[in-house]
Amino acid sequence: MRVGVVGVGALGHHHARVYASLAGATLVGVFDVDHARAESVAARHGCQAFPHLRDVVESVDAVSVAVPTVDHHRVARALLDAGKDVLVEKPIAATLAEADDLIAAAGERGALLQVGHVERFNPVTDVLRAESGRARFIEVHRLGSFSARSLDIDVVFDLIGHLITAGQIQRIAGRCHRERRAGIRAEQSVDLPAAEHRRRGAAVAEKWLVGSKRQLDDK
Repeated sequence: MRVGVVGVGALGHHHARVYASLAGATLVGVFDVDHARAESVAARHGCQAFPHLRDVVESVDAVSVAVPTVDHHRVARALLDAGKDVLVEKPIAATLAEADDLIAAAGERGALLQVGHVERFNPVTDVLRAESGRARFIEVHRLGSFSARSLDIDVVFDLIGHLITAGQIQRIAGRCHRERRAGIRAEQSVDLPAAEHRRRGAAVAEKWLVGSKRQLDDK
């Protein structure tokens, strides 16, 4: 299968690396608005650096989309409209309406649309699923150093999705704040959410899932 990658930044270059190593795939090329970045990744994996998105459409059968979330819908929709199978990084889109539109477009054109929720395929997740029936309380924290990579979305879109694989979320509470670090202004958004997961039919079964994108001290 001929594949390409649109967006080869922090996550997209990993898509290119993996495709280049797969026996069943041929990495034809990559595209990025930063053409120098695209050329660097293309040289590393022996493929083309496409000058425009339309060149991707004309050259491949399937595409990974790893652009900023605010551009997921625009880019993925163009590819789906061209009949290409699409693997889009999570979250699928910036809004529910955009997500629904991508799903509808894929269905209308008979194209595959997959979202990169990679933690759902982590072997550790399978073990946790097998054991979770006996758990009465689980608390998970996903914390890390601040990164400017995804300031277009808040922590719920960026991290919490990795922690929720099934079930019904009853409440998400977030604390909003503004802070300036290294010249980067984080706009007001959910920064430290806690999601309470209650499993249907269980008397006491809760999961508190906490994620943070706050700047952590280097100490």
